[in-house]
Amino acid sequence: KEIHSDRDIIISQNLAYRETGMGDSLLSIIDDISESFVVIPNDGIYRIKLEDKLSIYESDIVVGSSLNTYDKKDYTVLKCNTNNDVLGLKRFDIVQDSNEENLTSKLFTGFLYVKNKHKYKEYLSKYPSGQREIYFPIKDYIRGNKTIKSLDLDWVDCGTYEKYKRELKNLVDYDFSKSNETLLIYKDKRVYKIFSDSDISIKRVKKSDMYPMAFP
Repeated sequence: KEIHSDRDIIISQNLAYRETGMGDSLLSIIDDISESFVVIPNDGIYRIKLEDKLSIYESDIVVGSSLNTYDKKDYTVLKCNTNNDVLGLKRFDIVQDSNEENLTSKLFTGFLYVKNKHKYKEYLSKYPSGQREIYFPIKDYIRGNKTIKSLDLDWVDCGTYEKYKRELKNLVDYDFSKSNETLLIYKDKRVYKIFSDSDISIKRVKKSDMYPMAFP
């Protein structure tokens, strides 16, 4: 909010995120967001300019898709025709088959555009609380003959620590990252170092007090 004080930003946290699905988190704030909305999960890298994709907003929903050769059992698989219409999907027991032939299998990246939040909420709400995922309503949109488009994205999955480290090797020559600390660069001026161990934080503050010229 400090960085983008000119925007209407809502901050909401699902404290039970470990026991619930992403759909539960979205449902808890859906009444407070705009009529149309976009979901961009923070566990992946998206190289996309949304302003270049304005035509997608004519659809009822748009789902981000990828032809990456990740293991399909770890993802929601979309069945798409040559016009990028989504006609089927599969993820565990959430299945919606299509009778059409020659469909292309694509991975759902987690990117989601919803034109009408009320219809999406109606579909999502009918699934059991605590188990809702954002892709569940896709099946209902297909059954309702709604306009569903897949949007092929330049996307890299960093949803696990192993995937994150693998991609990091492609980006930098040497990996300086650590599992127990991270950096926050605030407005490109101030740097915060965050530790998972509070004792380390206290020691760093004491060291700064003792040697202010070396540790400002």
